[in-house]
Amino acid sequence: MLTQETPAPQAAVGALDLGAAFLAALAARDYAGLEACFAADAAFQALVPRGLRAGTGPAEAVGWLRRWFGAADRLVLEAASVALVVDRLHVSYGFRVHEDGVWTRIEQQAYCVVADGRIQIMHVLCSGFRPLEESSGEPA
Repeated sequence: MLTQETPAPQAAVGALDLGAAFLAALAARDYAGLEACFAADAAFQALVPRGLRAGTGPAEAVGWLRRWFGAADRLVLEAASVALVVDRLHVSYGFRVHEDGVWTRIEQQAYCVVADGRIQIMHVLCSGFRPLEESSGEPA
């Protein structure tokens, strides 16, 4: 049986647009653009292979992203998605990262509470930087 899809509520559309803006800013390493995605009192937590990382506010949240991706010579977005899990924004991304002559792959899954068009809470789960076979050229 075919059914007509119900249009997404405006808040859902706004959350999806926010997720897309977050991804675009991260891929471009536009840290001011990333900070604009977060609420002034945003809570950020990330579970990474070395433990829990946390911060409050846009500068601290983006500070972690800058630590992880800022020194890379190349940052190649290989996979990304933005979706809603009921009332949570889900942002998923995978990068190929070149730093100090070595290529690595990293994936992160973020679940966010969005309020007033900004990320209020972000919880991230990270694969860590996984080494790829050495190559002298561009990523495959």
